This record gives sequence, C-alpha cells and structure tokens, in this order.
Amino acid sequence: RGVDSSQCSDPRVQRWADRYSSNPQVFTRQMTRALPRLRYVTDIILDAGLPAEFALVPWVESNFRPLPGRRRGAAGMWQIMPATGRELGLRIDRHFDGRLDLDQATRAVTRMLQRDYQMLGSWPLTDMAFNAGVYGIRRLSADLDPDELARAIPPLEAKPVTLNHLAKVQALACIVRQPQHYGVKLPHPDRGTHLLRRQLPKVLELPVAARLAGLSTAQLRAMNPAIRDRTAPASALLLPAASAAVFDRHYARLEQFNWQPWQRVRLANPTPPLAPAPGP
Repeated sequence: RGVDSSQCSDPRVQRWADRYSSNPQVFTRQMTRALPRLRYVTDIILDAGLPAEFALVPWVESNFRPLPGRRRGAAGMWQIMPATGRELGLRIDRHFDGRLDLDQATRAVTRMLQRDYQMLGSWPLTDMAFNAGVYGIRRLSADLDPDELARAIPPLEAKPVTLNHLAKVQALACIVRQPQHYGVKLPHPDRGTHLLRRQLPKVLELPVAARLAGLSTAQLRAMNPAIRDRTAPASALLLPAASAAVFDRHYARLEQFNWQPWQRVRLANPTPPLAPAPGP
C-alpha cells in the first residue's frame, strides 16, 4: 500500500512536506546519505508485507543514523528504548547493542509493527503506537468511527509529538512518491552502496575481517556499530556489496586456525627487565 493523494493533501501532512522540501539540495543530500540503509530497511519492510511508508520511520527518528544513545535512553536508527529492545529479543550489553544492528533491529521492529497492527487494525494507528505505545493508542482510538479512522491523521487526543510523527512519515512518503511536485530530485535507487549481511560460521575479529574485505577497521566498525567492544569478535557483518564479494573470496581461503578468537592476557605483575650485568 502506498500513500494516496488524500493523505498528501491533509494540512498537517502538507506542512511537514513543505518543511522537508524547503531546501531541495539538502533533502537530496540526506536521501543520498541514507540510501544504503533505506534500501536495506525497505527490503525487510516489503518482505514482511508492511506498507512501504514504514521504511521512512528511521528518517523521522534519527535521519537513518545509528545513534548510540545514553545508558537508559533510546538508541539506534529506530530509537528503541532498552526495555523495548529486550522485549523484542535484542541483545543489549556492554559488548553488543542489537538496537544499533541494522538487520536485527529492523526485523525486531517489523515484528512489533505486525503485532501492533493485529491489535489496532489500522496502519496509521500502528505508526502512532510506535511513538506512544500500542495500549495507549488502542485506548484513545476505541471510540473512533470508521470515517475518523480513515483520515490521514485520525483525530486522537494524543500528544502533538505523536500526531506529528505520523504526519512526518506520510509527508516523506508524499515527497518520495511525487518528487517533482516538491521540486526535489531523488538519487537513483540503484546507485551508491548496496549493503549485504554475512553470517559467519566462526567468529572473526574485526581487524581480520576488515583486511579480508579490503576495508579499514574504522570503516568496518562504522558499518557495524552494534559491536561496542573493540576487542569483541563478530559473528555477523554488514558489508558493501563490492567488499562482500572480496570478503567471501578471501574468507573461503582463510585457514581455520585464523577463525578462532585469540584471548588477550595482561599480566598482573609483569616481571621487570633484568638489570644489565656489571662490567668487568
């Protein structure tokens, strides 16, 4: 299901569409930067049977940046709270934060959206629930009639941030659907980096994986921000398509003993160097 003209003509949606497209060059740059992650998220969203607009939720939440967040705050592209992340089955500890894993977080959110839709029966309400919680939105929408539920922005007595969340997602979808109308030029979807995920049979330390992929360790870490501990090995990696092909070729020839993570040991009381022998 896509955005229809009635949604794009809603005054609240139109205000946000005009704001997002007020500087077309900036919008194009932002879209170009987000395109690899947007493509990856869109594939998961569509495969799950969700409306394509939900692939734009990370733009509203974080501008598609894997934000680390604070200790008890929201984190990742989807801005998932710690309790919500653990409820969705994501690993969150000092070594790894699944909220920052593009694949795991997106699939977890997709499952949550499907669950919320089953409870609410409305995709706009499902988006509101992503912002405000499904039980609160179900309570607020209980007395709405079908005509009210069919509006672009259902008339709930919700907080403005919740109403605007839905309006922003719909506004972005309107721009993507009709870029010429808003004076925006979208990047070609087949250009730029195409991200691929590699599940590894054996854990591999990032510096080794980076060399196998022809990348620097910093580049590989930037693509896999969920790995928080610099010494932690990886069991799965997100790679650019070109680098994934290089990685696959080299990884297949990697000797098995190099797959194993090495344990680093620091001596508690290192032995001091021997004093030089006295001269004759």
